[in-house]
Amino acid sequence: MSKPILSELEYNASDVASAILSQADLSVTNEDLGVTERTADFSVKAGWTTSQMYIFSFNGFMFFSGSFNHSAGDPTGNEVFLTNTNSATRPSNNMHLSAIGYEGDTANYVYVDPSGNVGVSSPSMSGITGYYLTVNGWYRF
Repeated sequence: MSKPILSELEYNASDVASAILSQADLSVTNEDLGVTERTADFSVKAGWTTSQMYIFSFNGFMFFSGSFNHSAGDPTGNEVFLTNTNSATRPSNNMHLSAIGYEGDTANYVYVDPSGNVGVSSPSMSGITGYYLTVNGWYRF
């Protein structure tokens, strides 16, 4: 029978996980993992404002979180509210992210397309002070 990969000490330990962790280097940082802040690659379109926007990439994935407001009433169908200016971090296909409204505002989804547009599909304003949209999601680039 072949010997396991674990050392004799680890193999005979009553708590194998603790024995392995005691020897592991857990000092990994975001820079070591390649986590990159990408918020500056996105520009907010005219008519829209943002109260928060956090965009990071890691290992070919873009992670996206933000809150946006369109104060001039209903946005048009499929209106673009952001543009990704970095062509290297755009998806190769249309991607759909979750859309969360406020005061009854709704949308089918938020889309990210290969040309760098980030837009809202079928927005409908029900609130009294403008259209509000929160987006959380990720896509592969």
